[in-house]
Amino acid sequence: MKTYLKVWSDYAILVGLMEKMFNYLNKFYVKNVSLPMLSVTALEIFNKNFYIEVKDAFRTELFLNFTKDRNGEKVEKDLMRDAVKCFV
Repeated sequence: MKTYLKVWSDYAILVGLMEKMFNYLNKFYVKNVSLPMLSVTALEIFNKNFYIEVKDAFRTELFLNFTKDRNGEKVEKDLMRDAVKCFV
């Protein structure tokens, strides 16, 4: 789960930087040509190339962590919170 969240975090940072670099194109060119904005396209690419591949394994691992937490075992709650916030 840490690996998945690290990939998402790195990707989100990259997309944020790209949005700042291509801000002018997003505001004027993309809007006038009726293309999807950079952030929408980036999310579609991430979904198609990464998330679809790991979705089932990620959810299974997340649910196992919920079960461990309910049974009183030690789990990383911050990691679980981030996972729910980002992927579910």
